[in-house]
Amino acid sequence: MTRWTILSLLSVSLAFPACSGAAPTEGAPATAGEVGATRAPVAPLAHGKVRRIGDALGQVALRPDQRSAIESLAADAEARQTAGLGARHDLVTTLAAQVASGTIDRDALAPKVDAIVAAMTYAQPKDRAAFETLHAILDPAQRAEFADAMESHGADGKLAGMMKGFAASGIGGPGKQWEDDLNLSAEQRVAFEQILHDAFGGHHGPRGEGHGWHHHGMMHGRALLEAFKADTFSFDEVSPAEDLASKTSTMTTHVLDVVDKVLPLLTTDQRATAAQKITERAADLPLAPGM
Repeated sequence: MTRWTILSLLSVSLAFPACSGAAPTEGAPATAGEVGATRAPVAPLAHGKVRRIGDALGQVALRPDQRSAIESLAADAEARQTAGLGARHDLVTTLAAQVASGTIDRDALAPKVDAIVAAMTYAQPKDRAAFETLHAILDPAQRAEFADAMESHGADGKLAGMMKGFAASGIGGPGKQWEDDLNLSAEQRVAFEQILHDAFGGHHGPRGEGHGWHHHGMMHGRALLEAFKADTFSFDEVSPAEDLASKTSTMTTHVLDVVDKVLPLLTTDQRATAAQKITERAADLPLAPGM
């Protein structure tokens, strides 16, 4: 799903792991009456979440002055995001090495998690303010276009498929992909599916929502986008700031509990493959909100 950068402000709440669809054509004509306005991706050289929100803004006809102001916001958000992603990469790299060794050392991972929390804590108030500034820059029609673009590009179908796969017997979604990638035996698959079922099947988040933070994030994100369309927008009114340390601890603990149970099932070669896949799929691991 996962608000700390100009895109992660939405990413956490919306649980939008990716955007789909073709990017807008550079320099495409704007609607009638918008003199000098063009549709083109904002911050096309940005990465990850900032890039995805820039693509959504690319479906909005922006005047040159608006584009310049938003590009400045995006550049600052990209710098904040880079710090957070660097901390995440450090955590994932250490976790992958531990998976390959067959032993999870949570004490060694703790400072890596703390670094993620520090980066997010620094970025959170700045990004929330930036999102309110974005609202002020856009006019009512543009806000609606942007919100609709974000929602239409959210990977709701992918997320729903993933959680459905976890909720039943663990078959389907990423669980099935992991089984195939690791070439699990029939006996290993049964045990693996039971672990996933126990971890995700009946999981309810801190607010009692089905499917935990993923379901809550999707519903909350839609409310956030609807609020963004209004004439006034206060991030605190729609979505009070969260305790990042607590939420990150909950998420990482949940993931590590699953990994601890899976590791004894795997052979040395399978652990090596798992470590490689963890590194390759770092962005899909729910280790921290919106990262």
